[in-house]
Amino acid sequence: MEVKPLNVEELMQSFQNKDNNKTERNVSKDPLKWDKTEFLKLLIMQLKYQNPMNPVDNEGFVEQLSQLTALETSQNTYNLLKEMKDSFDNIESTFKNSAESLKQASVLNIIGKKAVVLGDRFSVEDTENPVEINFKFSEPNELPDRFRMEIYDNAGNLINYYTILSSTLKDGEGSFNWDLRDNNGILVPKGEYKVIFKDFDGNIINDGGILTEGSVDGVKFLKEGQVSLIINGNVYNFEDIEEIK
Repeated sequence: MEVKPLNVEELMQSFQNKDNNKTERNVSKDPLKWDKTEFLKLLIMQLKYQNPMNPVDNEGFVEQLSQLTALETSQNTYNLLKEMKDSFDNIESTFKNSAESLKQASVLNIIGKKAVVLGDRFSVEDTENPVEINFKFSEPNELPDRFRMEIYDNAGNLINYYTILSSTLKDGEGSFNWDLRDNNGILVPKGEYKVIFKDFDGNIINDGGILTEGSVDGVKFLKEGQVSLIINGNVYNFEDIEEIK
């Protein structure tokens, strides 16, 4: 006798014709949602409602048992892989939390210490002496031969600008002594000022900033593990710190 593979649709239709209500209660109509229990129920019903004149032969029965065994093996493999993934996720989460805790603890230890940070703002507290503006660029080879250093007040007004030659930089670092006067020669008041570097086409040069030294007055812990430091009243990213003294 020819052995035919298990035809789910034909079996379901046959069982529903014999006992429709019972089949709907016990076996899901969607084979994609079946597990080994559903297949076992289906196999039992097949034996129960088989044609006495043409019963399932031994080879066909063994083939269906093999299908059931393969399904169970696949499910067990899936469950094992899922458990392994969950375990790795838990380990990764624990390691990440531990690393964040160590980072926060180390950051708290630098409160009160002097820090050099890369930013774009500085404060003028003494108008009797020039201010030395130190700056740094991460990719000095990409700089134009000359560029502008523009100084703005806290309201965003352009106070003055100066030309910087790239040839004067050493390892991407340079300095400029500002006499604290605007473009009209008037002495500027005390306060906070901002520096922006631009090429002569007006494009902002983003890979640099000014180096500011000050005392770390506080720490802010932000979302996703980010940390900010309060230095001289300004907030800086932890990644912008160049040196802790």
